[in-house]
Amino acid sequence: METVFIHYFSGTGNTKRAVDVIAQDLQKNGFEVRQFAITDAKPTIEENADFNIFAFSTLSWSAPALVKKYLRRLPKGKGMKTGVFAVYAGDPGQGILKTERLLAKKGFNVFLSGGAVYPNNWSQMTNPNPPTSPEVKEILARGDKMAMDFAESFCKGQQQPEKKEQSGSLITRFAALFFGLFGRRFLGKAYIADSACSHCGLCVKTCPVHTIKMAGVIQKKPHWKFNCEDCARCINICPQKAIQTSMPKLIFNFLLLFAEIGVCFPVAGRITSILSGPWKLAGWIGSFGITLLIVLWLQFVVIDRFIFGLEQIPVFQKFFEKSLTKGYNRYMAPGFKPEKSDL
Repeated sequence: METVFIHYFSGTGNTKRAVDVIAQDLQKNGFEVRQFAITDAKPTIEENADFNIFAFSTLSWSAPALVKKYLRRLPKGKGMKTGVFAVYAGDPGQGILKTERLLAKKGFNVFLSGGAVYPNNWSQMTNPNPPTSPEVKEILARGDKMAMDFAESFCKGQQQPEKKEQSGSLITRFAALFFGLFGRRFLGKAYIADSACSHCGLCVKTCPVHTIKMAGVIQKKPHWKFNCEDCARCINICPQKAIQTSMPKLIFNFLLLFAEIGVCFPVAGRITSILSGPWKLAGWIGSFGITLLIVLWLQFVVIDRFIFGLEQIPVFQKFFEKSLTKGYNRYMAPGFKPEKSDL
C-alpha cells in the first residue's frame, strides 16, 4: 500500500476540510494517508513515504509565511512525488507556482497542483457571509468538489503542475511580498480584545504561531506579539466575538509608520554625507535599514506596550475598542475545532 503524507496549514478550517476530502478519496483508492499540521516545529518527512501533498490557505496571493518557512526547512526531497493544493476565496495568485519552485529547489518532483475556492474568512477587514447562509453552503459544496477533483487526478497520476501565476500583476506580487514581510505583523498589532472578553484563553491556546499571550498588570488580557500570520483564527474562534480590529490603533500605527519612513531618509542622508564614491550608496542603504529597524522596534515594542497598558484603563479601552468588526459575522468551517487537537 502506497503512503501519502499530507502537510497542511489551516487558519479557520477551510484547508483542513479540503484535506479531509482529499484524504478520504485517496483512502478509498487504496492509499494510506497520514496528516500533519504545519507548525513552527521541525518538518516531518519520512523516507518510506511514497508521496507528499502540501496544502495551505492563501494569504494575500501567497502561501503563509509559516508555510514558506516550513518548506525551506524540509530535508532534500530526492525526487519524491509531490502535490501542491491551495485554498482561497478569490484566486491563489502566485502562491501555487512559488510553492512549486520552493519544493523543486528542495528536490521534490511536483507532478500535480490544484486548488479550491472556499468561503471568505477575513473578518478582520471584511464581513463574511454567515456560516449557515445558503451562499456559504454553496461555496463549501463547490470547494469540496474541487478538492475531490484534485484527489481523483492524484490517484490517476495525472501530470498537472501549475504553469503560470493565476494573478501575476506587479501589484499582487508587491502585496504578497509586503504582506509576508511586514503587513501580517502590522495587522496583528491592530487586534484588540474588547470589554466582552471573558479571559478564557482560547485564542492563546489555538494560535498556530503562539503570538498571543495573556498579559497586563491591571488584568490579564490577550496581547499580540510581532509574528502574527494574520490567519484570522483568533478573531473567528472567540466565543464572545470579543476580538476586534481597533481602528484607532490601525490608523495610529499606519500614520506613525509613514512618519518614521519619512524620518529615515534625512537621517540616512546625514549619516552618509561624509562618504563618497561607491561607498555612499551602500552606506545610505545600510543607514536607512538600521534606522528603520530602530524606529520599528520603538513603535512595535516600546510604544505598543505603552498603548497596551492604556487599553487596561476603562476610559482608554473604550476609545481603542472603536471598530467596524463588532457588527461583522465570524466564520469557522463547520466542525473545525482546533482547541481539541494540535492544529
